Amino acid sequence: MKVTPLGKHLGARIDALDLAGGLDEAAFAALEHAFHRYGVVAISEQHLGEQALIDFSRRFGALELNVASSFHHPEFPYVNILSNKRKPDGTPLGSPDAGQGWHADMSYNATPARASILYALEVPMRDGAPLGDTLFAATAAAYDALDPALESRLETLEAVHHFSKFYDYMIRAKGSPRPPLSEAQ
Repeated sequence: MKVTPLGKHLGARIDALDLAGGLDEAAFAALEHAFHRYGVVAISEQHLGEQALIDFSRRFGALELNVASSFHHPEFPYVNILSNKRKPDGTPLGSPDAGQGWHADMSYNATPARASILYALEVPMRDGAPLGDTLFAATAAAYDALDPALESRLETLEAVHHFSKFYDYMIRAKGSPRPPLSEAQ
């Protein structure tokens, strides 16, 4: 596999790696090392079915179901569908407004997720260029760059990650078509 760093603090592109064919322990260890080193890796030219995506994802650890179950894949609940397309009956195919603000996936859990895996089936294009983007921030580098006085102040604070606060905000303030969360969710 070929690893090409993409940014000063974060990100690498990985070429010449076929996830669908399965990875032996040495290849997975090299991939995992790149993930630890760069935080975000983009693995090019992949062609995975849902089960292959789940099998690959499990190599990073136990999978978690997203609490917002309305956009789970109907046959593979560990796969969440993000899409602006609609079903023939007019209902959203997937979550049409995911990623509308900066967030960390599953950060509301007692133990936040180790990783999130995004797999694009279709990317909207105009004039040969992709529309939209997914951005990542190197929060450890941002913290390291803080003024020492601010860093000291932050060390005394505690953050609360509350999933429904943002979810409900998207419905109330942004008119999201996502269904309200149930009490159990």
